[in-house]
Amino acid sequence: MLVMNSFNVYSQRDNTFNRLMTDDKTWVHHYEPETRQSMEWHIPSSPKPKKEKSIKSAENMAIVFWDTQGVILVDFLLRGETVNSDSYIDTLKRLWARILEVRPDMDIGNVPLLLDNARPHTEIRTRETIASFEWTTVSHLSYLPDLAPSDYNLFGTLKQGLRGKHYEDDEVKNAVKTWLKEQPIQFYEAGIHALVKPWNVSVE
Repeated sequence: MLVMNSFNVYSQRDNTFNRLMTDDKTWVHHYEPETRQSMEWHIPSSPKPKKEKSIKSAENMAIVFWDTQGVILVDFLLRGETVNSDSYIDTLKRLWARILEVRPDMDIGNVPLLLDNARPHTEIRTRETIASFEWTTVSHLSYLPDLAPSDYNLFGTLKQGLRGKHYEDDEVKNAVKTWLKEQPIQFYEAGIHALVKPWNVSVE
C-alpha cells in the first residue's frame, strides 16, 4: 500500500484533489437545540426566546465517505458498537461495492484515500485490505492532524441544518442522508479544494 504525504498531493498539481476521497465520523444527536441567534432570526419582532435547557439526547455515530462529487457511503454504527479494525474493514468492503454502484466510471483501482492515524485505520489487517484494493492512502500532516475537510466543512454545516428538530433513531439517519444528498456538487468541491490553501501555507 502506497502512502502519499500531503505535500506531494498538492505539489503534483494533477487531478489528485478531484479524485481524493475522505472519511470521518461524527455523533449525530436526535435533538440539537437551535442557537439563540438562529431563534431570534426566525421572529425578529418577538420577545427574545428563553434559552433551552441543555438535555443530553440520544445519538448515532455516522461514518461518511465523500469526494468532490458528493457522498458515496454513509454508515451508521449499531448501538454499543465501536469502530475497530474488523468493523472498519467491513465498511471499506461496503464502500468498494458502493463505488461500483454509484460511480461506475471511477477508476476504482486508483483512489487516494485521506485517513488520519486512528488505530482502525493503521492496523495491519486494515492496511492489507486497502492494499488489496490497490488504493493510495494520503496521510494528514503530522503537525496538523485535525486538518480534515469533514471537520471544517461537512459536519458543522450538517449539524446546523438539523438543529431545532426532534428525531427518532431511523428518522435521524434518514435526515442525515437527505441533507447530504441535497447539497450541491459545489459544496463538496469547495470542501476538498479548501485543503489546498492550508496545506500550502503549512509547508511554506
